[in-house]
Amino acid sequence: MITVSSGQQTQFEARHLRLVLFAQLEFLDGAFAPATIRVSTWNHDITWGGFTWQGLGNLVSIQDVKGSEALETNSVDMKLNVGNSTILGLALGEAERYRGKAAILYMCPVNDGGVLVDTPITFWTGEMDSMALTYGQENSEIALRCFPTSSRLSRPSGLRANHEQHIQNYPTELGFQYLADLIAHPQVWLTKTFQASLV
Repeated sequence: MITVSSGQQTQFEARHLRLVLFAQLEFLDGAFAPATIRVSTWNHDITWGGFTWQGLGNLVSIQDVKGSEALETNSVDMKLNVGNSTILGLALGEAERYRGKAAILYMCPVNDGGVLVDTPITFWTGEMDSMALTYGQENSEIALRCFPTSSRLSRPSGLRANHEQHIQNYPTELGFQYLADLIAHPQVWLTKTFQASLV
């Protein structure tokens, strides 16, 4: 349940609602040290909570945020600006630098003067799952898919195995060694007919 202040409730009930969305994304940098990205949908940078939240289109949109009392695995999709070199660098890195790391979404109404009304509200928490880069002449963006933290409860533990876990039980088997890289960088499968045509 989301609790809002009286000032925020007044803005939510106004005829014209202006809302700023914030995303806090916990990455690992190239040296696998914590690297937090804070972005918003506002048209300029905003200082809040002792941090600067990058605006100017760094967080393009957040879609399909659904509330539920049940343990459901509804994904949340957001689009990030590919022009931000920091975000692009993290997106091009290994999947371990973002998969399973925290994603927190906030929202806050804005008054007619363009000022945040009270403190932004946390309305969704979860984990990052996958990133896809789209390049185009008119539109390039990074699509980030996240899942609620509760989605881990519905996954069988066997599906969460990785290389480190596997070699603890089977030290000589290396079947999971390249799994993370294959997930992060999928390859096109060429049919035998196509391969024969290249000869």
